[in-house]
Amino acid sequence: MITEIESAIIARIQAANDGEILGYKLKKVGTWGGDNTDDLRQFVKDFPAIWVIYAGESPGRHTSQHQEQFARFNIIVAAQSLRNEAEARRGAGARVGTYQMIKDVKALILNQTLGLDITPIKPLGVTPLLNEKSGKHLASLYGIEVSTTYREDQIGATADLDDFNTFHVNWDIPPFGNVGPDLPDDENADTTDH
Repeated sequence: MITEIESAIIARIQAANDGEILGYKLKKVGTWGGDNTDDLRQFVKDFPAIWVIYAGESPGRHTSQHQEQFARFNIIVAAQSLRNEAEARRGAGARVGTYQMIKDVKALILNQTLGLDITPIKPLGVTPLLNEKSGKHLASLYGIEVSTTYREDQIGATADLDDFNTFHVNWDIPPFGNVGPDLPDDENADTTDH
């Protein structure tokens, strides 16, 4: 369900961007892939941008049939300015700032289920991630943390498994020698543990 939630948040923001609903054009909408922030000059070429990343979860109510998960996601908004740091946050003229982007993301996803079997998305907080200058580029990044709850079915997940009492292994020394692909292969193993 994590992938589905992350993808639905991205799709909602991308649809607003493609439909020109925001009043500005995002250069990048996607999942945070560890983009290289070491060289800010290269990084800001994709601004304004919004990324979504799964931030972890904790268990909620549990029954023999279901496990609730309290999932958190960070939505990172990023803008830049060549004039000053305040403009990167506040925007100026046709240039969007991170404050407007925060407002727009909240309007797009808060209290929404995005067509999924989850509780409506709730805000957890907004945190500044970066407000700095690198060369001529003034960048502003904020993280919007949101949460939702989803349910995982426990029925049948382990119904066909017995208690773990026995471990059986065939050793092949050296590797890829004489043990066949169909295991166990006691007849061809160099040694066997049980």
